[in-house]
Amino acid sequence: MAYKKEYVESKYPLQNNGLYSHLQNQLEIQNAILQFAKKLLQLETTEDIVWAITEDIFQKINFHDCIIYLKDEDSQKFVQRAAHGPKNPSPKQIKNQLSLNIGDGIVGHVAKTGEPEIIGDTRKDPRYIADDQIRLSEITVPILSNEEVIGIIDAEHPEPNYFNEQDLEYLKLVASLSAVTLKNALVKENLEKEITKRTFKLKSALESLQKSNEDLKNFAHVISHDLKQPLRTINAFITLIQRKEIELSEKSKEYFLFISEASIRMQNVINGLLHFSKVSNLDNDQQLFDLNITIKSIIEDLKYHIEETNTQIKYKAFPKIFGFEILIKQVFQNIIANAIKFRKQNVAPEIIINHKENESHHIFTITDNGIGIKKTYHKKVFDMFERLHSDKEYEGTGMGLSFCKKIVERHQGTITINSKGLNTGTSVQFSISKD
Repeated sequence: MAYKKEYVESKYPLQNNGLYSHLQNQLEIQNAILQFAKKLLQLETTEDIVWAITEDIFQKINFHDCIIYLKDEDSQKFVQRAAHGPKNPSPKQIKNQLSLNIGDGIVGHVAKTGEPEIIGDTRKDPRYIADDQIRLSEITVPILSNEEVIGIIDAEHPEPNYFNEQDLEYLKLVASLSAVTLKNALVKENLEKEITKRTFKLKSALESLQKSNEDLKNFAHVISHDLKQPLRTINAFITLIQRKEIELSEKSKEYFLFISEASIRMQNVINGLLHFSKVSNLDNDQQLFDLNITIKSIIEDLKYHIEETNTQIKYKAFPKIFGFEILIKQVFQNIIANAIKFRKQNVAPEIIINHKENESHHIFTITDNGIGIKKTYHKKVFDMFERLHSDKEYEGTGMGLSFCKKIVERHQGTITINSKGLNTGTSVQFSISKD
């Protein structure tokens, strides 16, 4: 096989026998590539891989200037990540690191086409972009993974027509050997970067939520302080007028009654907001407690309404559960109280509480035989201040179920309501995490 004289003379100096010297040098390069292939199995980061290419391969080949580019997923540019030659003044350092858009320069063009190129004279190629200085020869090889260009191996030399097909084959082999390891490292690093981003976002969201909860707590206290006192004043003056003004007309008495009832409702709303704001600001005092005792306590608290309406409450023994007892009690009490309140006329309420569980949650269903709820309102009833009835029909603030929803979510659970329609009863199902 014939070898070009200029190839041997320019890269591989003659020593006794030019052909022998050339073959010996080729053997050294091939051995370097073999050792590099073995080393790749131990490398995990993109930095280690690209610097291994420059240190273990390019130092064995008499190239003047060599650069490794990798694709940055965020900017979609090809960025210089390792170098051998003038761009590498000290170990693992790149002087004046350059990044190129896909399509810019010879590197960007190869990144776009995925086809390697040898440029014999860069003065004749309008695509050529000088980096640190002008060089007359350039060879550019893509690093391909599943036909995607993930990196570029680029080398330059001051002499024209310096690179040949043998150089191209060596660089293609190095690129091929590096591709899989590089791709795996890039995927891992991009995943770690994404995890870091999401962790930062979650941390920011948590901080924002904590601030919002604190703002809500402060807002509720401001309301409690600033609005309760005027309401007390209104009620005090109404009572005073009713006592002092004997000759009040029936119409005036009716108006004062309206004002008094409205101030009481406002007081209840303020208290509800105050309690609602405290749900997310509790100290970590969750504990294992006996739900049977809690239910008996609720029945005792509602004893007057239960006896007055002849309400029947049926349930079987419950397990001990873990959570904020005072809050979970509030959920059961609100739902049971609603079942008594929204009863059919002249029909005694019947309330059945069922329990089941899966690996992660306790699931409770409270079913009644009351007036039911239209399907269009099944989700809206959990909204703050959402009321389906007027004060004359049923008193309340419209906060009970939104309060329940917040408590259930505080226990990593969900709550839903189901009813086939008016006069068909209602079923409320909610879950409480076991952890």
